[in-house]
Amino acid sequence: MDETMLQEIKNQHINNYKKALVEIIQNNTNALVEDDVKPFFIKPPLDSMDLIRSKMISLAKRKQIVLDTVLLDEALDFYRNDVIMCCYKINKMRIDYLIDKVNKYDLINRKEAINFYKKDFVALNKNMKKTIKDQISISIEKKLICKIKKMIPSNVLNDISDNYINEVTKYLKKQYQKQILDLFDIKVLIKDTTLINSIKEQGNHYTFTMKNSRLLNDFE
Repeated sequence: MDETMLQEIKNQHINNYKKALVEIIQNNTNALVEDDVKPFFIKPPLDSMDLIRSKMISLAKRKQIVLDTVLLDEALDFYRNDVIMCCYKINKMRIDYLIDKVNKYDLINRKEAINFYKKDFVALNKNMKKTIKDQISISIEKKLICKIKKMIPSNVLNDISDNYINEVTKYLKKQYQKQILDLFDIKVLIKDTTLINSIKEQGNHYTFTMKNSRLLNDFE
């Protein structure tokens, strides 16, 4: 077997390795978005499980306000749809970023496998969190807060109405957002750790073949 054919075999081994890494990255990221992040925003099966809806209604009851739940549910749907679309943006952002790191790694001239470390995710995770935080803030303001006035009966005194809107606004902008972003950090950290371990395992398979393949070692 001549040198050209052996080089082609080595290149094929490298390409197969990179394809495996790309698939691992895609599956890991899709699981992060579909299984971990989107459920924060998808409408739950029971109204009592809806954090925002339950909070807005309970605050209204304290002030003896009967909210228009039809308008509330409509506003919540618009809010959810907005943020869910942002989840897909995060999905693409993470996949593109990590695959780019794989593609830039020179496996032709370097014998060691590709590895990911926690530091490799710092900038990415910061951008992802900012993206979802900004979208939540914008969507809360445009899809929820500005719609609350219409949900309140016209016979409710302005002072009571304004006080209610202020309390809901405070909850949405502070407690709710903090809770979601803290959960987001935890979910991302778990998936990052899983990905680091999966990439390492695949790298071990790759280096084992490189070291123990008689054909590839003969070529070297």
